Amino acid sequence: MKDTKLKGADLTDTNLSNANLINADFSEALLHNSDLTQTIHKKTKLNKANLTGAKLDTVNLKGALLENAIFDKATLTNVNLEAANLIDAHFDHTAFTQVRFHKANFTGAQFIGCDLTGAYLDEVNFHGARLSNVILAGAHFTNTTLNETLFEDTDLQQATFEGAHMGRTALLNVNLSEASGLDTVIHHESSIIDIDTLARSHKNISISFLRKAGLPAEIIDSINPLVDPPITYHRCFISYSSKDKKFAERLNRHLNFLKVESWYAPESLKSGDYFPVEIKESIHHCGKVVLVLSEYSADSPWVEIEAGIATGRERPDRPAVLFPIRLDDIVQKSEQKWVKDIHSQRHIGDFTSWEKPDAYLSALAHLLRGLRVEL
Repeated sequence: MKDTKLKGADLTDTNLSNANLINADFSEALLHNSDLTQTIHKKTKLNKANLTGAKLDTVNLKGALLENAIFDKATLTNVNLEAANLIDAHFDHTAFTQVRFHKANFTGAQFIGCDLTGAYLDEVNFHGARLSNVILAGAHFTNTTLNETLFEDTDLQQATFEGAHMGRTALLNVNLSEASGLDTVIHHESSIIDIDTLARSHKNISISFLRKAGLPAEIIDSINPLVDPPITYHRCFISYSSKDKKFAERLNRHLNFLKVESWYAPESLKSGDYFPVEIKESIHHCGKVVLVLSEYSADSPWVEIEAGIATGRERPDRPAVLFPIRLDDIVQKSEQKWVKDIHSQRHIGDFTSWEKPDAYLSALAHLLRGLRVEL
């Protein structure tokens, strides 16, 4: 089959084991569940080929063209992918065993649910790639390009990053506590390291790495045990609508991790006809009330009462108690007088893009500044 032209061919369930496929063109071919054991693929074209469920055992794909190829649930054993072009390739629960990756190009590729334990990924290009729920324990990222790479829910225990390149890299909900070489990373731009990563890493991440990665200083200082004098924050009450519970729970969890003692009323306390005494007492024992403004809270009588209690405690010679933040543009549209007053009289923190990690971190850093106890 040398020099064969099978572009777009349907080769589903085909046995191609031991075939000589040098210079063969399988671009856009359907190779579902095909057997490619011990085939020679040097310079083979497999751009946009669908290899879902295919078996690749002892296959030479060095320098092969595999752009946009699909390897979902495929099995790759003793495969040579050195210098292969795998731009925008897709690997969903693909099985890798003894695969050689040196200098492979995975720009824009997606890896979901794969096991790459101990993989040598030296000088591999993962620019813009997504690695979600991937096991990379003990993996080697020496001199690897990780610009704009997304690591999400990824296992990076004992992974090494000697001389790796990062910039706009996203490390979301990963544990970096046992990763090595982070201080040798070359940073081209700021990256995104979310609060869940800090928490999962038990704060055991190099402060130098965090600073070079561009994590906001306010967040770094809150977890840095060497800051002198130690930073202290006002205890805060989070006022919110039950319809914004997802945001309130996240904010409360992250503030507590960052040494801010915070509390928010569970929905059950607001189920009666009378304003709960427990909530009123909690507000009076807090130095700040973080008011979560949204289309839902603007119409909530409970939130209006909580905001009123907070403003009622304020004095001209003391810092403001009420710290409003917004999840949408309701403050510019609401006809509620109390909302209009807040809009005209106070600066309002912007959490409108709170589901985007970088925007959320920036807004959270601003909130931390507002919650500091000034010495």
